[in-house]
Amino acid sequence: MIGRVVGVCAATALLASACNGTPSAARESIHPPSDVSLVSSSPRGQGGATASESRSLVPFAGGSTNVGYNDGTLSVEAGEPGSVTIVATPGQATVGRPVRCTWHDIGGTGYVVTWNPNEPVVPEAGGFYILVCVHPDDDTNLTGYPRVVEFTPADPIPGGAVGTVEVARFAVDSIAFQTPIPALSPPGRQIVGVETWLGVTSKLSYRDVSAQAGNTWVTVRPVLRGATWVLGDGSEVTCTADVATVWNPDASPEGQSTSCSHVFESASGPHPFAGRVDVSWTIYELTDLHPDTWTVWGIVTRSASVGFPVGELQSVIR
Repeated sequence: MIGRVVGVCAATALLASACNGTPSAARESIHPPSDVSLVSSSPRGQGGATASESRSLVPFAGGSTNVGYNDGTLSVEAGEPGSVTIVATPGQATVGRPVRCTWHDIGGTGYVVTWNPNEPVVPEAGGFYILVCVHPDDDTNLTGYPRVVEFTPADPIPGGAVGTVEVARFAVDSIAFQTPIPALSPPGRQIVGVETWLGVTSKLSYRDVSAQAGNTWVTVRPVLRGATWVLGDGSEVTCTADVATVWNPDASPEGQSTSCSHVFESASGPHPFAGRVDVSWTIYELTDLHPDTWTVWGIVTRSASVGFPVGELQSVIR
């Protein structure tokens, strides 16, 4: 069975336009609208694809070059648009209708572009393919497919189908990372030559979150990287420990210490030094492709402006 696309442009020009339609039968034609642009995913990684035993196509480590396929079928699973949901235990049941996607070489000549629905291929980065996404329960096309796509491993299933990229982003976006609340010790005005403790009192620890669409799921885990303080006097301090440590005036000075501090060497003048604090988390992910291996999805950062009023103590000798 051969799928066919008949358009008003030559086959080579189809690489600059997308094809949308309904399931193709033998010798049926799909007529793409003339005002539809090529679907191209934003590059987050480079390279081709490698085969492995898996249920979903997933970029490893949040955007590297490897992708996984069902062994022997070269099909990948996704979810229908709007089905991605936060779940307590991922992978226990299908969420929404599942979707199966395959890539096919573009053939044909002149005004007719064809592909063989029975011969999916392993796509290579930068190549153009017919992407077919169907509901496997009744073999009907997902709305908007088949279409011409440029394959990018970091966003392998462009269009409406919900792949691991969208599921992971949904999970990360559901976490309400707080804006940092800075705490200086001593509070208020700082003194030249006196150690200033740098602390953050906002929430720093967050639980794992899982999301799922179809049979595709992702669990994300935020792990605090640390806080970077831009002091406004030309100095910068990065703290990976004692991020939340502040001076306790009610406790004994003995036993109180921090590794996150700064000593100002000059006064700020009539206006405070203009600085900021950036708090970052590394986001790790588990996916249905690698359910036992955490990989790095990316980094999330929240920032807050901080003013540092710094003065000098004057000694008077009589």
